[in-house]
Amino acid sequence: TDANGCTMDQTFSTSTTGISVETKVVMKVFPNPASKVSSLNIQIDLNERAEATVVLTNVNGVIVQQTKKEFVSGSNNMNINIESLSSGIYFLQFRSGKAVKTERISVLK
Repeated sequence: TDANGCTMDQTFSTSTTGISVETKVVMKVFPNPASKVSSLNIQIDLNERAEATVVLTNVNGVIVQQTKKEFVSGSNNMNINIESLSSGIYFLQFRSGKAVKTERISVLK
């Protein structure tokens, strides 16, 4: 408020045009190797929110399981049922529009 009793509002707007934030993904799978367990615990840490797909494939690239969901910025936890899988090597892949992260998994029955 000034000496005349008037108030003044100012509005500022900012633009982030041309700035691209790189999605950083850290994925931990345990137990790995998986032996005598029915599910894998997966921890996915992200620096930003992302809609992504988590895909489990066998060594031939055949999709065994697939889950699409929204992940929050920070730590995300999920489980994947592996009861029906045979012993072998599998690949767990996190896929979003900005990032791909793959982990190798060994299943021992």
